[in-house]
Amino acid sequence: MALTRLAPRRTSQGNREEPLPRILYVKDEDANWRVTERFLRGRYRLSRARNSDEAAALLSSEKYDLILLDIELSSSRHDGIEICKLLKGRASGPDAADPRWRGHEVPIVFVTAYAARYSKEALLDAGADDVVTKPVDYTRLLLVSSRLIVRSVRNSPGPNRQA
Repeated sequence: MALTRLAPRRTSQGNREEPLPRILYVKDEDANWRVTERFLRGRYRLSRARNSDEAAALLSSEKYDLILLDIELSSSRHDGIEICKLLKGRASGPDAADPRWRGHEVPIVFVTAYAARYSKEALLDAGADDVVTKPVDYTRLLLVSSRLIVRSVRNSPGPNRQA
């Protein structure tokens, strides 16, 4: 098995520095966002969308290595399950044709307190790659995120791969 490395970036001093993978967290609640951001800071570059419209706008302009999705999103046209289905091409309706939701080959992890309402199998059937339940075990979240990003990079023939 060959090791895969992301192309390093250079700092202003000319030193080599590994790029931080980018994560989009679709989360409407501020307190949980702040805790997650603090824990993942320095390991990943995090962006936040508070609802489906913000998520679509960010996905149109940025490339992400992983998406973390909450299920319940107040003041959002779509909940996390619908967003996941849109991103994975499993949705129907007028927004399924919206180009902002297409072409994103990115792993998705649900971060949810609704494990009793939605089975892991149902969330995986919606297109998720994994599920982390609340209260969040941040060590588990870090391990799941790392595993999925490495798998995605290994399976992608993009310009950041080096043998």
